[in-house]
Amino acid sequence: MKIRIFIFFIVIYAGCCKEKNTNINTSAPVNCVQLAESLNSADNVYAKVLIDSICQTLPAKKTNSDPFGHKINTDTLFFKLKSACSEMTFELNCYACSKYGPLRSFITVNSKSIQTTFELEVENTFMKFYRK
Repeated sequence: MKIRIFIFFIVIYAGCCKEKNTNINTSAPVNCVQLAESLNSADNVYAKVLIDSICQTLPAKKTNSDPFGHKINTDTLFFKLKSACSEMTFELNCYACSKYGPLRSFITVNSKSIQTTFELEVENTFMKFYRK
């Protein structure tokens, strides 16, 4: 019985621990230079955290024409990024497609300083940034 009580308190304690906050305030201005540099380098932490924090505000809304529920979310993400960084263009190459593994959307980003592609993993609840 004592072991059960001990395990119970461990489970309660573990459930109450706060996660490390890596969110970027999406209402704060986007640093477009930092976003471009992050997308264009192997160290894409800023791009990942920024895009993931925006995607976390966009839950899936499945419809008959969009069984994954993220097409409108992809458009919303593009709008937010384009509004902040007018010198960058975002083009959807493929929505919720993949030859192997999880479904992903492929996005090309162009500006004077970069031309690169990143992916969004299309999940049941939210999209998230993915880079090989």
